[in-house]
Amino acid sequence: MWEQLTVQLGEKDRTELRLNIPVGDADTAFIVARLSRQPNISSVVLKSYVMGDEGAKEFAGLLKGKLGGDGVIKRLVLSGVPKKDTIVQKVRGDGAEKGVIKLARALANSTTLRHLDLSNNGIGQKGMLAIVEALTHNTTLKTLDLSGNAVNLPIAKALAASLSFNLALKKLVLRNCKMTADGVMVLLSCLRFNRTLVSLVVPQNSILPKLKMQKVLSLVSINRLITTLDLGSLEKVGFSVLRIELERNSAIQLQMKAWKGISEPKISQRSAFSGGGLGPLTSPSSSPATVNPGEGADAQQDTTTTTAPPRNSMSANKRNRKSAPISAAIL
Repeated sequence: MWEQLTVQLGEKDRTELRLNIPVGDADTAFIVARLSRQPNISSVVLKSYVMGDEGAKEFAGLLKGKLGGDGVIKRLVLSGVPKKDTIVQKVRGDGAEKGVIKLARALANSTTLRHLDLSNNGIGQKGMLAIVEALTHNTTLKTLDLSGNAVNLPIAKALAASLSFNLALKKLVLRNCKMTADGVMVLLSCLRFNRTLVSLVVPQNSILPKLKMQKVLSLVSINRLITTLDLGSLEKVGFSVLRIELERNSAIQLQMKAWKGISEPKISQRSAFSGGGLGPLTSPSSSPATVNPGEGADAQQDTTTTTAPPRNSMSANKRNRKSAPISAAIL
């Protein structure tokens, strides 16, 4: 490890530190001390990290910029090694809980961190709730991976509530968190209010029954921002319907970006929303205005008959406008 660390940190222009060998508390203090003197490194990836109390505290201090660094870590991956067919229910040594809580506090106040991966660390309930609480205050984190950490129903409820107010997170990964079907549905309820999440990955948890799929489709259609929803194993019919809804959301997002990019007001709404070869959308929320065929014909006829009114009618309109009541003018 020391050779890899020395070589990587010895490169002045290096922006990422990546170690694929086991790293524990005994090594973390030295690593963080060296990182604090490397202002160019903004990404730290430790793929076989053994979460401990002291190590978590060290990284919390690094995020706060209190160890001589300038607090510009944008990507922090502290992922442990997953165990076969099970996940760690207790924090290793029962001592990392305090460190994780301090790390969560640093996350809440961080303005530079964009990606955080704490997967397969066996974080306990107190630590998970602290991380969830941090999401309520954080305004810069874009992706969060908590896979392999137990997410029970109370944690799922707290996470759904936090995501309902979060305005930054775009991707959340909760793979193999032993979530029940009720926990998954509680989490998905955040889609009713969240307006930033575009990717939600929750496979290898409980399989949702048929009766729950209709509610999932309803939430996706209400949200219209989520474009990636991985629920793991689904029946062929449920998968195909969900895929259609997600593809529709993707089309809406592309069309909205095209609509926002239009600078000339003369371009019609129809041309703005039909660009890119996406074709018409059947969702009511995807089109800026909907008219019936009969109404469209009447409207076209009205515009052709009133384009050039006679002078007498124009003068009559002026007289009527002067005598019209205020309520009619407003209408």
